[in-house]
Amino acid sequence: MLRRTGTAARLVALLMVAALVVPMAILPARAQDSAEPKVLRIHQPVYPDDFDPQKSSFTNEIDILTLAYEGLTKLDQNQQTVPGAVEMASALERYS
Repeated sequence: MLRRTGTAARLVALLMVAALVVPMAILPARAQDSAEPKVLRIHQPVYPDDFDPQKSSFTNEIDILTLAYEGLTKLDQNQQTVPGAVEMASALERYS
């Protein structure tokens, strides 16, 4: 009876490992073959009240507007002002 229990435990462990490894092997190949457009989906618990960047004050609105609009300038990884939508860096230096 002890031998059957050990064999069953090994079989269950092998099935669990296969259940984890097989999807990891399939997903990268499937993602490369996809010709569909890339879409970023972001979960927001509530719909924003206002899409006007000047009137938004709640964090959920600001999060969505940050993704929807690009400012003239933005901050880089070192918190330095760099050009965003502005076309010339000279305009950035002149007005900052």
